[in-house]
Amino acid sequence: MMQLVGYRIWDMAGEANVITAANVSVGSKLARLEMRDRILETTYRELSEVDLRFPAAMLEGPNESRVSDIAKRMNVSSGYASQYKRRLPDQGVIGERGRGIVAFDIPTFRD
Repeated sequence: MMQLVGYRIWDMAGEANVITAANVSVGSKLARLEMRDRILETTYRELSEVDLRFPAAMLEGPNESRVSDIAKRMNVSSGYASQYKRRLPDQGVIGERGRGIVAFDIPTFRD
């Protein structure tokens, strides 16, 4: 994301040797939109319906959630939920924050 922001800001500056506050504002906005449209939505579309149940259950709780709490929200066993805890980090959706605790790796995924 940082590289994308920098690229978009300099792209907004065009031929200028300096960037302005307006370049930063527009470039940052474009980078956020591009991140959402090209990366987050693509990742979201690649998840199965069952894959989506885990992050949906995460949204019902705080930023960091215990897998056992997510399992309760999903109405499944902790073992079942743990399968997704192991699977979703490979897709870049969530990451471990401690033993049995997960959070979204991409903060805007919560949005």
